[in-house]
Amino acid sequence: MISLKNISSSDLSLIGNKSKNLFFFNKAGFNIPEGVILFAEDIMDIDTIEIPNYHSYAIRSAAYGEDGRHSFAGIFKSLLNVSKEDVKKSILEVYDSFFTKKSLVYQKIKQTNIIPQILVQEMIESKYSFVLYITDSSTISLSITEGECSQIVSGTSLTYDIEFYIEDIEGGFDEINSNKDYKSIGFTDFLNKLFNYLKSNDKLIANGLIDIEATFDGTQWWLLQYREINI
Repeated sequence: MISLKNISSSDLSLIGNKSKNLFFFNKAGFNIPEGVILFAEDIMDIDTIEIPNYHSYAIRSAAYGEDGRHSFAGIFKSLLNVSKEDVKKSILEVYDSFFTKKSLVYQKIKQTNIIPQILVQEMIESKYSFVLYITDSSTISLSITEGECSQIVSGTSLTYDIEFYIEDIEGGFDEINSNKDYKSIGFTDFLNKLFNYLKSNDKLIANGLIDIEATFDGTQWWLLQYREINI
């Protein structure tokens, strides 16, 4: 078990891209939720390991081999708003999703293999959230909602949707700021910091689609996910 915020240089070759991306964003000054990375041996010994004490948990698949050349989008489970009483049971449920028929067939088709790892993070209480996609290193599609990112992905909430080009980023920011609620929470300040980081690290150049998820807790923004989606 490794703390997500205290990954050593020797750990980087052992952990999956989901955890690695969050670690690098945190080093660059972005807030990420507290959490730990569990390896297969930790999960097999789940009754004896000490899980951090949070008010509620987000249990996410974070396998070695996931969110890289193949994203495994929609293949593995993630569980949100998990209680302390259910956290170990939920870890095992996410672990089981690595071995479903859907997972095994996908790995066979893609001629790849994953090594199971799970992220156990503190669940952030969300006031506003967004899911952002960048395509062709130029087009930004953004969906914003009140509440959690999962409501956007599942289509269970009303969203404010906007699409603009990176070359016209100021125009996109002006449109977002025309909503006084979004302006008051520092939305475009966070986006500006995000895009500056992506451009400075060549992360706008991807083989497929970049998916970024973030949430605002009423005080500050939290980065929840960065990944390249290569189906």
